[in-house]
Amino acid sequence: MKLSDIVDGFLNPYPAGLVIDRLDVESCLMKAVRLYAGYSSISGLPEQLPPNGDGIHANVGPDGSTDSQDIDLNQSELAIIMPLFEKYVERQNATNLEAGRGMGVGVYGRTVAEVQMDITQLEMELPQRAFKAEAFTI
Repeated sequence: MKLSDIVDGFLNPYPAGLVIDRLDVESCLMKAVRLYAGYSSISGLPEQLPPNGDGIHANVGPDGSTDSQDIDLNQSELAIIMPLFEKYVERQNATNLEAGRGMGVGVYGRTVAEVQMDITQLEMELPQRAFKAEAFTI
């Protein structure tokens, strides 16, 4: 499944209570995918990244787009990345809500600190979840 399809699926229908925009959601997904890529290879990426940096490790474009980074994830990669992505979205949403508190916005849901505890746990478990090696016998 392409990254853009994941974002589209997450935003349609638009989740109730979400105060962040599409670019923030894309950024959260890219952060989760990049962290996963640090521990395991991604099946949708070529073995050798192009020298101009258009792979997953390239920055988001100057206009905020991630079109050049719209790679495919298989189901096992998606199963590992999605919980972390959802927590990143929840943290960004909580950050925006807490920032709006001074303007009279009522804060609902979990706080940034509460979400951060879940993120820390998921990030610590990611190397174990992402590890894969071919089976062999001795």
